[in-house]
Amino acid sequence: MKPWPYPGLVAHRGGGSLAPENTIAAIRLGQSLGFRMHEIDVKLSKDEVAFLLHDSTLERTTSGKGPSAQRTWIELCEYDSGLWHSEAFRGERIPSFEAVAKALQEKGTMINVEIKPSPGFEARTGEKVAEAAAALWRGSAVPPLLSSFSFEALMAAKRAVPELPRGFLTRDIVSADWKRLEDLEVDSVERRSGAYFSKNIRLSRHVFEHSISAWLNRRTKCSRQVGTAPNGRAGANDRGGRRSSRQRRAGTIAFASGR
Repeated sequence: MKPWPYPGLVAHRGGGSLAPENTIAAIRLGQSLGFRMHEIDVKLSKDEVAFLLHDSTLERTTSGKGPSAQRTWIELCEYDSGLWHSEAFRGERIPSFEAVAKALQEKGTMINVEIKPSPGFEARTGEKVAEAAAALWRGSAVPPLLSSFSFEALMAAKRAVPELPRGFLTRDIVSADWKRLEDLEVDSVERRSGAYFSKNIRLSRHVFEHSISAWLNRRTKCSRQVGTAPNGRAGANDRGGRRSSRQRRAGTIAFASGR
């Protein structure tokens, strides 16, 4: 089994709630807090430029309106993606995947790329985002981890760039998922209310002030705290210490390494 190369704590959507999500500002803030890895959401514009946005529509986190898949990259660049958060971030723009890769590589921080396709573009988004990730991190010592709630998107990513590690995201594990996991040959599985292990798969989950329960081989419960301090809270920078309030607000994800 290959060693798990990623850190135990990951800054969610770049930098959590302290900065506008999925922006360069969020990435830089997460880096300033000592996070060595960031999770971001990536989708495609109308003209198939990979860019960062969580929702399928623009209203919640930008000054734009309507489905993002109906906008070209030039149109998306016009929207403010910081003012919704606070006045301090007025003028922040939607970043391209390429720009974010540059910001990460400048500081040597790692990435979990959640493929977030707009409805109807699952396979194409998986393919294009995987290809872009492979090109942007070519020669990197630690490859980007691709993940998605979309089975179709993740399968397309596997077909396009099979060598990149993959993680399947799910709100709950159902019987059909075990066959999907075999088809995807995933390296991690994240479930909203718990973590699972299957074969040599290492699993992860979102962590907000409580520990992980890992389930091994579908049945054997192995309760263990991953990267936690004596008070049960996730430790800062994987060292088991108490995180600052700013680090907690960065919306960390924790990876259960199986070690």
